[in-house]
Amino acid sequence: SVLDVSLIENRKLASKYKALQRIYLHKKDTFLDEFEKRVTLEASVRDRTQLSALQHRMHRALLEYFKLRGLYSQAGLATCQAASHENVQKILAV
Repeated sequence: SVLDVSLIENRKLASKYKALQRIYLHKKDTFLDEFEKRVTLEASVRDRTQLSALQHRMHRALLEYFKLRGLYSQAGLATCQAASHENVQKILAV
């Protein structure tokens, strides 16, 4: 009968629809996984870029720090040498 044929056709279409829906969901999951990987990768690249910039700034700051520390040490040494020379002069004057 027409009704039986229609029911069989409906079952076939429903089965095909479910199969296509499974394929769609699988593709969607795959796409979302790839998208998540890309977002993670972009965040990693951004973090690496920021880290590199911070390391560069830290390097310049350390260079300046050690330059100033060296100058400070030289000034302290010069003060000690001047005081030592002054003490030698006082001893020689006695």
